[in-house]
Amino acid sequence: EGLRYELRRRPGQLTLLDELVAAYERLGTPQPALDYLRQQAPSAPVLQMLAGLAKRAGDLDLALASWQRLFQDPAQLTPELAMRAAVLALLKGQAAQGLAWLEAAQAKLPPGSPDGPDFWRLTAQIAQGQQRDALAVQAYRQLLQSETPELGDFDALIRLLQTDLPLQAAEVALRAWQEHDQPRHLLLALN
Repeated sequence: EGLRYELRRRPGQLTLLDELVAAYERLGTPQPALDYLRQQAPSAPVLQMLAGLAKRAGDLDLALASWQRLFQDPAQLTPELAMRAAVLALLKGQAAQGLAWLEAAQAKLPPGSPDGPDFWRLTAQIAQGQQRDALAVQAYRQLLQSETPELGDFDALIRLLQTDLPLQAAEVALRAWQEHDQPRHLLLALN
């Protein structure tokens, strides 16, 4: 109650709001915090807080609705937030929505970003699931330019390229063989 009183005295204090949410979570009763957040002006920090708390409380519909409301302002769509929201959208069977957020956030991802590999991998995997092969290829190519491509990233890109662009698939297979020393990649490069 003390935090609520302080918030009435100083509305919009995000640190107090954060403390209120944390206090309810520590008590194991997030619902009053969710109700309180819903009553607040829908600013970007409040909507992010609401989305996070709703997800932790298991209210995935409210969490997804909060992300949707936040992203109505394109300036709020960052690669980090797009990844968090896209995973939730995927869980709710709305992969196309998650992929749209990832696509919109691509231009905001700085080169060499530590989030880059995870961002591109998630984009590629969701794009494949949505049968958006061109986008998946683009994302895997970006991923292979990072310092941490995994063997599975090479394999996925080879599979995507093999039918329509076999020479490019062979080039990727050759690089995979050079970096990971798997004989199957050498065989793919030679075929």
